[in-house]
Amino acid sequence: MTLRTGMTDLVAEVRSLTGAGTATWSDEEVQRFLDRRREDYYGEPIRGVARQLPGSVTYQAFYAPFPLESGTAAFVLTDALGGTVAAARYSLEADTGLVTLTAGTASSELFLTGRRHDPWAAGADLLEAWAGSRSVDGWALTQDQQTLSRAERITSMLEAAKRLRARARPRVARLRRRDG
Repeated sequence: MTLRTGMTDLVAEVRSLTGAGTATWSDEEVQRFLDRRREDYYGEPIRGVARQLPGSVTYQAFYAPFPLESGTAAFVLTDALGGTVAAARYSLEADTGLVTLTAGTASSELFLTGRRHDPWAAGADLLEAWAGSRSVDGWALTQDQQTLSRAERITSMLEAAKRLRARARPRVARLRRRDG
């Protein structure tokens, strides 16, 4: 299995957060940790900011209620009629969720389909799995008044996982009532 389009930077970010080298975890394994912390969204409405022109109102800036992930192939922007907005027609500030159209539109709403990953939570999961695999074969070494043990390494991994988990996005379920 190879990395999907747009996952290289995310895998590198998890490696940076955890210190996990390629000898310990393959790119595909890190991608699986990221996929466990993936949130998919379908047709999520984003609202435009009205821009007053003499005799008309146009919408050029649209804000998503959350940061976006633009590098993945699953990111699609559609208009109110369901037509796909070509990537050449907009720019994206993924960290702020701002989508700016190159030319204004009369529609006040666009729709996003895509996914976002949480590298902080994925890194915490990876460190906990790494610490769990290390606890199987414990060892201790004493030399010249200094004791080294695998338990210290495991404890530091679990502490790092706790810090990453604190920075992870909260898990949220969005429910919609269809009865009126």
